[in-house]
Amino acid sequence: MDDAFEHAVRLVEAFIFASAEPVALSALARLVPMPYSAHEVLEVLGERCEGRGVELAEVGGGGQFGLGSLRDVPGGGTLTLAPV
Repeated sequence: MDDAFEHAVRLVEAFIFASAEPVALSALARLVPMPYSAHEVLEVLGERCEGRGVELAEVGGGGQFGLGSLRDVPGGGTLTLAPV
């Protein structure tokens, strides 16, 4: 992958990370330079998150980070986050 594509992946990652709401695919598409697509970038970003503490999920036609492998708590519980 070239530098422009890697930059697009980092930009989309930061944009999704900084957003409290799912980010629409149309908004992400404006961040990705031609000839690439937001779908390509999201696919690569999702693969990079596999097995990590966060995962990229498709929510409402957009992208959002959520808990990844940390969701399952030793002892059989489930980790949930509550507002502080």
